[in-house]
This record gives sequence, structure tokens and C-alpha cells, in this order.
Amino acid sequence: MHEGFQPARAIAHVLKDIEHQQLVLPAIQREFVWNDTKICSLFDSMMRGYPIGGFLFWRVSDETVRSHAFYGFIREYDQRPPNNVCPRLGEIALSDSRFAILDGQQRLTSLNIGLRGSHTVKLPNKRWENPDAFPKRHLYLDLRPKGPDPEESGSEEETGETEGYAFRFRTPAQAEAENQDGHRWMRVSDILGLTEMSQILTYAANKGIGNDADAMRTLGRLYEIVHVHGTISPFIEPVQSIDRVMNIFIRVNAQGEPLSFADLLLSQATAAWTTNEGGEPVDAREEIRSFNEHLNRADRRFDFKRDQIMKSCLVLTDAGSVRFQIENYGRDQMLRIRAAWPEIKRYLDLAAALLEQFGLTAVNLNARSVIHPLAYYFKHRQLDASYLTAKGSEGDREQVRYWVLRSLLRQGIWGSGLDTLLTRLRTAIKEHGSDGFPVAEIERTMGEVGKSLAFDEEAVQGLLKIRYGERNCFPLLSLIYPGNDTSRRHVDHVYPQTVFTRAKLEKLGFPPERIAAVISMAQEIPNLQLMTPAENESKGGQFPAAWLAAAFPDEHDRAAIRALHHLGDVDDNVDTFEDFFERRREKLAAVIRSRLGVSPPTPVS
Repeated sequence: MHEGFQPARAIAHVLKDIEHQQLVLPAIQREFVWNDTKICSLFDSMMRGYPIGGFLFWRVSDETVRSHAFYGFIREYDQRPPNNVCPRLGEIALSDSRFAILDGQQRLTSLNIGLRGSHTVKLPNKRWENPDAFPKRHLYLDLRPKGPDPEESGSEEETGETEGYAFRFRTPAQAEAENQDGHRWMRVSDILGLTEMSQILTYAANKGIGNDADAMRTLGRLYEIVHVHGTISPFIEPVQSIDRVMNIFIRVNAQGEPLSFADLLLSQATAAWTTNEGGEPVDAREEIRSFNEHLNRADRRFDFKRDQIMKSCLVLTDAGSVRFQIENYGRDQMLRIRAAWPEIKRYLDLAAALLEQFGLTAVNLNARSVIHPLAYYFKHRQLDASYLTAKGSEGDREQVRYWVLRSLLRQGIWGSGLDTLLTRLRTAIKEHGSDGFPVAEIERTMGEVGKSLAFDEEAVQGLLKIRYGERNCFPLLSLIYPGNDTSRRHVDHVYPQTVFTRAKLEKLGFPPERIAAVISMAQEIPNLQLMTPAENESKGGQFPAAWLAAAFPDEHDRAAIRALHHLGDVDDNVDTFEDFFERRREKLAAVIRSRLGVSPPTPVS
């Protein structure tokens, strides 16, 4: 094949190329996801002469084959993992006519399954552990004239669509039994062996359909589609640049499930990382996928992506550049990552444990990239899990917490320019972080790249407008509360939010012009507090004074709780809520200024 658009090729010829590994899948391709209905619809469309879309092939040179990972097509699909994963190809014979599929994987895999393989999925109402729940099925075509099909949920009038040919997945026993009831199921893969007219006539005679004109017409049509007509019309991309290929792949797949460049880089990187240090086979994608699940396990409730893990691999191996570029995931770098993988996992796990200890989760961690410098700090100091609880580390942990919370509250810190920031933070930790978390040096470095953590009065007033449910609500409240109590994780309303509805406020006599403002105030920081799980459960929807009296009978204890939450005097009267709100707002503003190093505003004379 030359470059550009190619003449259409018959399906049988394309399947031969798949069988002989002349058509392969690049590692950037994802898993096969089409169900049996879509596969059957594809075959029906071809039989009816409908176009089935374009195909994009990438001509891969021998050098590209040697330096990147490629996979074969699924032939025997089985829903049970890991049986539905494309087989990785080992040594591939060199060839000047090998192509990788950039667009058309799902369709070509469907053809491969339908004409050469099988499709195994769980039967409804059967348990996964039951082996009988997964019968191996093959694609069949009913050669009888098409009539009403009891499997179809809607009629032509209801759906606006007709099915010209009945393709269905069946077990051989099921097809044979149904043939006894009047069907004429033909296993579609049989057509591959029927390459001459004499073979078709013999096949028809053996099936007892030689005198059935309609069945013979259908059989002849299947023969033409598979062996005669050109159906696959590829466009050939000749350029070997993997960056160009990745960008093409992202562009042509933009209408489907979104892809990240990091996912594609990881797929390519598996070419270098094929064994562990002991020489045992390893799949880098599976290694990172399983660790990603561990990092986000249920008791932590994080949602770190593979992007973060791949970025940390560069950060923790002191790669010169931490950008997502092909050259940064070449063979040499991947071998360094492979050697450091146990450490990378350990320090990322510790960093996630520390963030979890701070009360941060997927709900309130608005910048996942903060994990990178924390993991590097653990690595630089060779810290272990004892750091998380040791008394001697308490002050250092508070320094880390203080820095993390402020970085989450300052807009733009973990956005654009992230790669530059991470490399500079890594240098600051390496040069100044041997004895403790170097907050001063880190903040100086951040300021130099336009990521200052300095706040002013305008920023303080903006923070006080943060509302319940916003991702930076918990970080701000955590900054307000003492750092040595990490059990306070529940954000709760001081005055219960159930009171603040228009109907209830109208009933209490609030002027209509004040109601919207009061409802809004009830969701802002001055009416929010952090509570322990026990406190949150005991308070429920009570008013603050009633809860304090019930939960803390001793006046001394009640005074301590009021001071902890900066409540001042509270009652259970909604009429006084606005006064309470303004008083607590000023108290919290003073605390926030103190935590962030902001001077109080000069009183207006």
C-alpha cells in the first residue's frame, strides 16, 4: 500500500492480515467494548450495502516495531477479565507492509470475532461464579426469509428501523435446536472456507437449502461481502513520529470516550517495561492500574488518576523534565522507573496517607498534583509510616498541613505552569529539606514562578464567601481549626440548614426582601463548623444552644466548645441568626488573617 486513501479491500483479505500480524494494534488503543448487538448490526449494515465508516492505518517501520509495544486483535472474546484484554505481541517478523490501526479497531475486532472467533458474556440472572453463566457463542446468520423476530423489542413502525438480515450469537447446540423449529442458522465463520462456487453449492446441499432460492440468495450475498466486494477502505498514515500519531489518534477519537495524553504515553511506555528487576514478565499498564486502585481504595476515597502516578514517576526518579512527552518515557527512563517502582509506590502511598490524615478526600482535594512534592519529600528524607504518627514529627506534619491547605485555597497554584513548579519544588526540597519540610524556601521558590501563597484582605473576604459543598470549604475550615485534631472531618451547619427555606422564614415573619439573603448566608463559612463524627451524629439537626446543653452539661466544657468553634453566645432563635452570622464572621476573619499572615484592615475614622 502507498500513502493516503487506498482502494477498498475484501474482508477475507483483511482478516488474513490480522491473522498473520500484518495488521496490529498500537498500545495506545483501548479495550474492545462493543456488545453483541453492535456486532450484529455491523454485519447487517454490510449485507445491506450500507457504508461502515472509514479506517485509518499507520504504516509502522521495522524500527518502530522494535521500539514500541503492539498488540494482536481479540478473536475469542470473553467478558471475564483478563480474558477480554488484547494479547501483547512478542517477537514480530520484520515486514515492509505492517500497519497499526488508529481508527477502526472496534469494527475490525467485531469482524474478527464474528468470522473467526466467539463471543462469551454472562447470561442474565446467573451468578458470576457459575461456569454455566458464560456459554461460548458464535455468530450465526439465519438464511430463512426475514420475518418478525421475537427478540426484537420494537416494530418497524415504532423504531423507524428495519433489520434486513438476522445475525445472532448462538451456541452450536442452541442453533441446532432452533433449526429443528424452522430456522436455518448458518455459522458465519463457515463462509471463510467457501471461496469457490462449487464449495458453496456443496455446502448448500449439505445444509438442505440448495432448492431454497431465498436462502441461496442470502448465502450468496454473504459470500460477496466477505470475499468479493471491497469493504475496508483505509487511509494510510506514513509518518513514524509517535507524537504525531498520538495527536491523530486523540483527534479521530474525540467523539468517543475522552483520552488523556498520559494514558497514551503509558501505553507506549510498556514497550520498555516488560519485566521486573528479577526478569519476570510484567505489564506496566497493569502495574500502574492496580496501584492506582490501591491508592484510591475505599477507606481513603481519593480519585487520583493514572496521570498523577505517571507524573510522580518522573518527579521521583529526578527526570530532567517532568512534562508529558514521548522522550520522557523512553526506554532508559522507563528502566529507571522500573528500578524505582517499589519506592515510587511506597512514597506515593505515604503521601496519600498523610493527605487522608489531614481529612482530604476526592470531595475536597481540589488539586491532586499536590501529592507529587509530598511524595518527593518522603523520598528525599527516606521517611516511613512512623512519620505519620510519631510525636517528634508532629510539628513537621503541621508545617506540611499548613502549606498544603494554603496551596489549595490559593487559586492557580496547581494549574498552568505545573511542570515548572514541580521541578522547582523538587529542587527546593532536595537542597533545603533534609531536616524538615522547608516551607520558607518552598514559598520563596513558588513566588519566583508566579505562584505566591501571599494573601491580602480582599482574598480573606473572598474566602469567607465560600459555601457549603464547595471543594475548598473543608480546606478553609481545616485552616481555621487547630492542626493537632485531625478527627474533625465533618462539615456541619451551626444553625441547621433545614430552617432556612422560604416557607419557614415567611412563617416566622421574615420580611420578603431579607429572605433570599438569609438563605444564602446560612450556606456560607460563618454558619459552618468542623465536627468529629460523634459530635456530628449527636448534633443532628439541632439548634446550637440546644445541642450544647444536651451534649455538654458542664458549663466549663460548653465554654471550651464555644471557643473551639468561635461561636460566642448562641441561642435557638432564628431571629438572631443574622447578628450571630456577623459576629462569627468577624471572629473567623481575624483567625483567617492570623493563619495567612494578613494584617488587619486599618479602621476607617
